[in-house]
Amino acid sequence: MGVGRTMIALRDADLNISELSLKAGLPENDTESLVKLLLDLDYIVEVDTKYRAVIPVLTERDRK
Repeated sequence: MGVGRTMIALRDADLNISELSLKAGLPENDTESLVKLLLDLDYIVEVDTKYRAVIPVLTERDRK
């Protein structure tokens, strides 16, 4: 699934569906479905037609 890639894509910037799809490397229809799920889970919010992660998105770069 692309949840991880989607959340990592939203880690540093607010993105619209097209931008998010491109950055996560997923088809737009899959991205739209994931966005709906992530909104329902309160992991992301919509801000001016873009989406923003509202939970911490940690990766290996945060280990130190």
